[in-house]
Amino acid sequence: MSECRRKPGRHMVVAVLCSCSWILKASSAPAEAPAPAELPVVQYRSPPPAHAGRYYFDPVDPAFFANITKPVITNYNATHFIEANSSSINPTKVTPSNGTFVLNNTVVGDGPAPAPTGSGAGVESSLPDVYDFAMALNYSLLFYEAQRSGPDWPNNRIDWRSASALDDQNPDGGSLTGGWYDAGDHLILNFPAAFSATVLAYGLIEFGDAYAAAGQTDYAMSNLRWVADYFVKCHYSDVLFAGQVGDVGTDHGTWSQAEALPTYRPSFFISPSAPGSDLLGETAAALAAISMVFESTDANYAATLEAHARDVYALGTAFEGKYSNSISQAYVYPSSNFLDDLAFGAAWLFRKTGEEHFLDDAENYWRRNRNEEGGGGYLAFSWDTAVWGVDMMLTQLTSPNNQVYQNEVIRFLESWVTGSGGLVYYTPGGLAWASEWGTLRYTFNAAFIAVVFAQSIESSNLVQSRRYSCWARGQAHYLLGSNPKQYSYMVGYGDAFPRQTHHRGSSCPNVPTVCNYDNFNLQSDNPHIIYGAMVGGPDRNDAYTDSRSNYQQAEPAVDYNAGLTGVLAYLAGTGDTYASCRQRGDVVNGPRT
Repeated sequence: MSECRRKPGRHMVVAVLCSCSWILKASSAPAEAPAPAELPVVQYRSPPPAHAGRYYFDPVDPAFFANITKPVITNYNATHFIEANSSSINPTKVTPSNGTFVLNNTVVGDGPAPAPTGSGAGVESSLPDVYDFAMALNYSLLFYEAQRSGPDWPNNRIDWRSASALDDQNPDGGSLTGGWYDAGDHLILNFPAAFSATVLAYGLIEFGDAYAAAGQTDYAMSNLRWVADYFVKCHYSDVLFAGQVGDVGTDHGTWSQAEALPTYRPSFFISPSAPGSDLLGETAAALAAISMVFESTDANYAATLEAHARDVYALGTAFEGKYSNSISQAYVYPSSNFLDDLAFGAAWLFRKTGEEHFLDDAENYWRRNRNEEGGGGYLAFSWDTAVWGVDMMLTQLTSPNNQVYQNEVIRFLESWVTGSGGLVYYTPGGLAWASEWGTLRYTFNAAFIAVVFAQSIESSNLVQSRRYSCWARGQAHYLLGSNPKQYSYMVGYGDAFPRQTHHRGSSCPNVPTVCNYDNFNLQSDNPHIIYGAMVGGPDRNDAYTDSRSNYQQAEPAVDYNAGLTGVLAYLAGTGDTYASCRQRGDVVNGPRT
């Protein structure tokens, strides 16, 4: 990681054409932006559907509409609609009251549609309708292996990785080797790592059959054991927990292999006098979730993890505060709140133990997060905003008796599916986009909530379940190649993918060959492919620059792949296809294939 991780900014939500009988939402230019020179086409299907009606804009301006009487609309030329027979219908009001608008691609009826040309509905291409999600799942787990720090491990599948950072230690001289390197750098940052581990374990618990069918269960468990062992090692005292290893300035000022790291690296700790409830709450969640993963195969290990989960949770609740106020170098992942993280930890401890006081804690911290920290206002699920994971957990743990949490999950998902709520914008290629920095991480963390919720309601509300699962499937199609670049944003998947990823290890030759910023500045491809790494992703116009200097778009990170891995497992384990989603009308926004 080369700069402080930032949250996505808030963007305008734009108007879209809709009918009194159906609504298809997609995004376009902000309302105050000038109209583009070429307006997009309204797509139709063949044979032409009989779909007359009064069409409004959303949000509805009652004074601005068009009565469509002919069955097929083919274009809108800024003042009127043009039908298949070239006749036109003028809206009752040429300029909408809320500013300039762009008509989005809209598909009605059944049958194949011509390629769209505008914003939000995506691109038609010759790419396959079905991707190999099991292979992508395998690659995503390989990425976590490539991020390992510490001793070499049995059955190492990464031929350019070996033992590294073997001198990391706590102030008492005890070993702190292990864990995950955060991103394209070599810092070990337990706040985002704990979030990532929790979500990885969550996915394995929810979609265990899919993992097994794909042959990936053992690899997932190996990665979870690796990071859980490290969290236990970091909790080397009842009142101390290691939150970070590595000096930010030194690390970011060095471009080398992990195996060539200096012998000494500083470590930073949480204690009663330097609290970190956010870090400890997330770590408790991770350890409790991973304990659930192992309880049927290694009960003693599961019990050890549960015991540490209880202890770090107790430390976090006894001494409240944000870890980034206690660890001076935590500015790379500054925390905005901590009550949501304690709620996440409590929810997972309740799910693991069944002890009601943990559920009481989870609900209490959830309420405090709303009242004291503005929880629920920021519509992204990430290392800094765990509340949406809490909502999903509490939906599973309290429904059908309590609909409050489920309503919050639906509000969150609708903001992503429809592009509403002020955060999410749809690119012309159909990506739900939220940030110039690492946007795909937000998309696939939201998609993870979507597939967990979709599975939980499949038997009771199939229509809603498909709405969310099909949206997640479409975003995965975009990721793996159904985008304007016909490019996979997962390194190693397909033929066209990032080759100059901002990642030290993959950009360096093997040790003992020296690697430094001369290697960073090379214009050639990285010598190693870091399979499964999802890079930050494109900008809001689907543009992407494959360059090591472009860390906002071209760098991977452990939190980027967390939700993605669960989504891939879900998709690998279901028999649906994106083509079927579109044929049924279950796709609101997304790519065309």
